[in-house]
Amino acid sequence: MKWMYRFAPLVGAALLAGAAAVPAFASGPGGGQGNGNGSTGRQQVTLFCSNEQQYTVSVPAADGAMGVGQIVGAQGHLIPVVGAFFFVDQTTGEVIEADYFGGSGHQAQSTIDCDGEIFSFTDPDSGDTFVGIIEVQAVLQQPHQ
Repeated sequence: MKWMYRFAPLVGAALLAGAAAVPAFASGPGGGQGNGNGSTGRQQVTLFCSNEQQYTVSVPAADGAMGVGQIVGAQGHLIPVVGAFFFVDQTTGEVIEADYFGGSGHQAQSTIDCDGEIFSFTDPDSGDTFVGIIEVQAVLQQPHQ
């Protein structure tokens, strides 16, 4: 596929983010001046969860960090138990890559299922749209109210 060569850096970074970093969420908030150059090395991902809630979590960019996802704008964390990252040609429905992972959460704890789109782009040659999708089973930890 010609698009693979042109988008190899983006696809590689996305697969690293999905396989190594995004599933095992980071522990700090996104945004700000964390490392002095205007980038904290984190990104925000919106997840839609089985408890009928939507959470935006701060996760590491493709740097291999492991930890939990901090909920942005509220107190709490999502701690991954298991999950998967999918790289999909949304135009044809073909799953190009699937990576599965285990996290630091424990299956004996109450969990919720969440999913979200990490990125998307369109190949200018074929017109196909490609998306990165994460699905995760996570422990939701929030302060008691």
